[in-house]
Amino acid sequence: MNKTRPYLSIDIEADGPIPGRNSLLSLGAVCFRPEPVEGDVEIHVLSKAKFNMKPLDGAKQNQETMEWWARQSPDTWASATRNATSPEEGTQAFVNWVLMLKVDHGRPTPICYPTGFDWTFVHWYVQAFYGTNPLGFSCLDIKTLAAAKMNVPYHRAVKKNMPSEWLNGLPPHTHDAADDAMEQAFLFARMLKS
Repeated sequence: MNKTRPYLSIDIEADGPIPGRNSLLSLGAVCFRPEPVEGDVEIHVLSKAKFNMKPLDGAKQNQETMEWWARQSPDTWASATRNATSPEEGTQAFVNWVLMLKVDHGRPTPICYPTGFDWTFVHWYVQAFYGTNPLGFSCLDIKTLAAAKMNVPYHRAVKKNMPSEWLNGLPPHTHDAADDAMEQAFLFARMLKS
């Protein structure tokens, strides 16, 4: 068994910017280990999952966020909302999945891009509906890593400024939480290699 701790790339889609006031709609995650190959890096996917959840009772949709959703294809909204369970059931399913990952592969290090959005929702939901976060309190921020690797201010660590060797051939950014978690996993693995 590989003793290297895996990473857990997490992406969420929501109907606003603030957990509790707004709702997490879809949580996608990919547990993986980077694997260097000649001239590039691959990822060994250990497990991939997606959890769609119904809006929180009493939460409100953010107008600006919903205007953004309206500009996306109907398939994008459907991907984030189809077969949704209650927030309690969705969070419990996510926690059960994480606990199984810990048994099978060791505790993964969570990564998000950026943590200030995705991780905030995940941590809030897990604390609210499970009581403790099996991933801990910390999450590695891919954007901070990019700023450090590129030696640029944080606000300049955006994809349009990133080296082509990080971006070429990445899976597409679809706003499907599971797809975007996979894209982030590849991006992060390439950053680690550089």
